[in-house]
Amino acid sequence: MSGQGGRMTSWLRRARDADGAVIAELYLAAFRAVYDFPLAHTDDEVRAWVRDVVVGTSETWVVVEAPLERAAVWPLTEDLGEIAGFVTISPGELDQLYIRPDSWGRGHGSRLLAFAKVRSPEGLDLYTFQANARARAFYERHAFEVVDLDGGERNEERQPDIRYRWTAGPPRSVATGPVLSHVRSADGTRIAMFSSGDGPPLVLIHGATADHTTFRVVGPMFARHHATHAIDRRGRGASGDGPSYAIEREYEDVAAIVDSVAAGAGGPVDVVAHSFGGAAALGAATLTSNIRRLAIYESAAAVPGLDDPSPAVVERLREMERAGDRVGLLRGFMTDVVGVDAAKLAEFEASPVYHERVAAAHTVLRELTAGGQPDEAVMSRLAAAVRVPVLQLLGGASLPFFGRTTLALDHGLADGRVVILAGQRHAAHHEAADVFVAEVEAFLGR
Repeated sequence: MSGQGGRMTSWLRRARDADGAVIAELYLAAFRAVYDFPLAHTDDEVRAWVRDVVVGTSETWVVVEAPLERAAVWPLTEDLGEIAGFVTISPGELDQLYIRPDSWGRGHGSRLLAFAKVRSPEGLDLYTFQANARARAFYERHAFEVVDLDGGERNEERQPDIRYRWTAGPPRSVATGPVLSHVRSADGTRIAMFSSGDGPPLVLIHGATADHTTFRVVGPMFARHHATHAIDRRGRGASGDGPSYAIEREYEDVAAIVDSVAAGAGGPVDVVAHSFGGAAALGAATLTSNIRRLAIYESAAAVPGLDDPSPAVVERLREMERAGDRVGLLRGFMTDVVGVDAAKLAEFEASPVYHERVAAAHTVLRELTAGGQPDEAVMSRLAAAVRVPVLQLLGGASLPFFGRTTLALDHGLADGRVVILAGQRHAAHHEAADVFVAEVEAFLGR
């Protein structure tokens, strides 16, 4: 819970050889916390197996947790936290999943399981001992079904075990591509929405310069289990624009989309938003009761009152805008505000969506300056008015102001949490899609 002591942050990353000793001790502690029968091997044999096989030769991921205030030390370094759990996966199989006993109840198991599902979308099999009532309840809660029971013949401990299977179900209706529709906002502006998939509704809100295609990687992944609705925010793509701009119009746009989707679904919807889109979504959460949960990625810096760029940067961008230099304006925004390096900028400018981003460059400054001068009180009032659960995703290698503003926003939220995307900057929805989707899905409870 935000605003209270003892808050934690955490992140997923691939296990390294140096993690072997820690993971081995975690395995032994977790096993003994659950079972009253001994392992079939000595502790040293188990440690060697974890080190040489589980970590050394298998795909193993760990969840690392740390006190949230340590995340203010930026950029994130690996010595800030402790390994709280691990998962080992192979194609179609979940081989190991253990959480350190003093970290039970923090959602780490659900996050590692969500990641395993994302990596194996066709299904997963696993084994656990029948005596582990906690594990059985956990897997059954996450839609695993019993395949068969065994009297102990297939494990070295000679204990009755159980085999579970999770299947994703039949393919969702995404083959025909997204369906375009429009919703009118409060001021009459037509906001475009691209819908695909089936299942619980999920609205996707893009950030500055972008349009709905920024979700071209993670959107189809979400559509495996959700009816996704990706919008074009006003002023770009298939959406219209109003005669004058204020960030409150963006709040109303998102609220109108959410209310329309909720009416069709017969209940509240979840929202995932990137960068400035998260600011619009936070504002919308104060206008509508139809948002169930909200996941935002590095959006706090775009919240009114927390715009970070210096006046000199803003003036340089304004000069380019006055000169009609959309290419220079977009390039300056990406480098001076977002913090994209030269290699990533070149990759971005070679991407198939670059020309659409140039076309939307005229929206950069109006969004960048929408909140006026920095004023944490403005941000605090907005955060306090948001009553739904909020997940903030933060790139572990992002610019320092993303970290500072994320922590400041979290402090004001009634029900907030912060998760780090290790090694990422402002584009993990492209560059670490598996982890991004898994973190969101675990938060949504799917």
